[in-house]
Amino acid sequence: MGVNDAQLQQAVETIDNARHIYVLGQRRAFPVASYISYGLTRLEYPCQLLDGVGGMAPQQASTMTNADLLITVSYAEYAKEVVEIVKDVHIRGIPVLAITDNLSSPLATYSRQSFCVRESDVHRFRPLTGSMVLAQTLILTLGYFRDGNQ
Repeated sequence: MGVNDAQLQQAVETIDNARHIYVLGQRRAFPVASYISYGLTRLEYPCQLLDGVGGMAPQQASTMTNADLLITVSYAEYAKEVVEIVKDVHIRGIPVLAITDNLSSPLATYSRQSFCVRESDVHRFRPLTGSMVLAQTLILTLGYFRDGNQ
């Protein structure tokens, strides 16, 4: 994983300019999505975690407008529902910021900006260390950016 200043600045400005931010991640990606949602809420950004409770994630996403932003997190084997929501949101012209494991992933394909985080397999277990560091970097940078613009 490599993130340069320009990529980070672009992501922060995209997040800051969104009317409302939706965050989506399932299975292994859920803790990362949950942390992003937590951080955005702590920074007092209007934010909703699309948690999929009751199978309602597609309906929650259907309320998004092109003034909003979807931040999505998914890794191979990509959760089918996440890919479908990202594709639908992309078709509707809503910006998507993706954290994924491969720049040719379905999330990267349908996003305006994507970050690629490759984690090593350790005994058939892929840790989330890099993804959590990226999530924290985004939130902290966003906080500093917001403080500097008020």
